[in-house]
Amino acid sequence: MEILTFFQTRVDDFILIFARTSAILAVAPIFGTSFVNQLTKAFFAFILAALFTGALSPLPGREMVQQHGLVIVIAQEVAAGAAIGIAASLFFEMVIFAGYITDYQIGFGFINIVDPMSGQSISIISFFSNMLAMILFLVLNLHHYLIQAIAESYRFLPVFGASLSHDGITFLMSLFGHIFLYGFKLAAPMIAIMFTVDFTMGILGKTVPQLQILVVGFPVKISIGLITFGLALKEFANHITLVFSDFRNQLFWIIKALGVAS
Repeated sequence: MEILTFFQTRVDDFILIFARTSAILAVAPIFGTSFVNQLTKAFFAFILAALFTGALSPLPGREMVQQHGLVIVIAQEVAAGAAIGIAASLFFEMVIFAGYITDYQIGFGFINIVDPMSGQSISIISFFSNMLAMILFLVLNLHHYLIQAIAESYRFLPVFGASLSHDGITFLMSLFGHIFLYGFKLAAPMIAIMFTVDFTMGILGKTVPQLQILVVGFPVKISIGLITFGLALKEFANHITLVFSDFRNQLFWIIKALGVAS
């Protein structure tokens, strides 16, 4: 009876926590992939929302609902949760971006496969890199930080308190810039080596006109590119791990940028 009474008095808090939690899980890394079916996501979000409702201090849920209306408050909670989940997914976009650059340099840019996790068309190296990043994400237990961030988000991002200050916008813009920069850093060895191969092929084409450079060059580029990618795979994984090591701090800075720091 005490549990039933507790949830009756905090049903508004539970609904709002469930809205934000389910929105985060719907688009977050690992949890938001098609590998996790919708029923499992909804059940997991329900369990987390129930646990957070009991663990967190009472939220101004009822007051916000009475003041602004249930639909408006839920809509903002969903938007805040989706923003956090999408921001967390940016780290994987960095890896996919590096994969696209690598594929383009090797000559696989026109070959796409269907990514079973997102259902979208993706290049071969991007798919492999994304799978590697997801394995590292789980091995490093970063999904624990993501769940922790949901609870901590109510400290910096109160109910109906989502807003973007000038500092928040500046931080998010710098984060986007860093994501692309890290992507280029991941693909930098392949860019340098493939440029050297193209430069060498160009010289051979001029000095040895009898050599059918288009016929010879394509398989040579693919072979050198795949060998180089295989040899650099350990460093590739180390660089992803280095970027992911700051995942927790970056995620909490994202939450602060969307809300009001205490």
